[in-house]
Amino acid sequence: MRAIIVVLALVLAAGAVYVLYFDTGEIPGLRNEVSAEEPVGEVTTDPAAIEGAQVRVLNVYRDGYGIARVAGEVFNGTGRDCTAIVVRLEIRDKRGGLDKVMEATVRDVSAGQTRSFDIEVGRFSGGFTAEPEIAGVVY
Repeated sequence: MRAIIVVLALVLAAGAVYVLYFDTGEIPGLRNEVSAEEPVGEVTTDPAAIEGAQVRVLNVYRDGYGIARVAGEVFNGTGRDCTAIVVRLEIRDKRGGLDKVMEATVRDVSAGQTRSFDIEVGRFSGGFTAEPEIAGVVY
């Protein structure tokens, strides 16, 4: 019985180390390929090139740890497959004052496809809003 308890404790400890060591934001395929990193490739900001790309915020909320998050989706209506769509978010406090500006990259959005995102934006003592816009695309 004691051996079983020791083995279970070791398995739980190894699982905790794995969870603490690996950030799910770094693992491809998780969080719908959203990254705060620079997109791979040259970002096109020409209005004619990004016309048709759309972004909308679906929800702003706090997670179980009190971290503010923004969930939304991008739609690739450009007619071309995009390696990435860059979303610019203006985060405003409950009074409407600009708190911060962030950019997030939503990767691998095929023509006509909608892809969701859910990103961490920090900690706020009160309410907040997020105003999104398409900052650029990478073909």
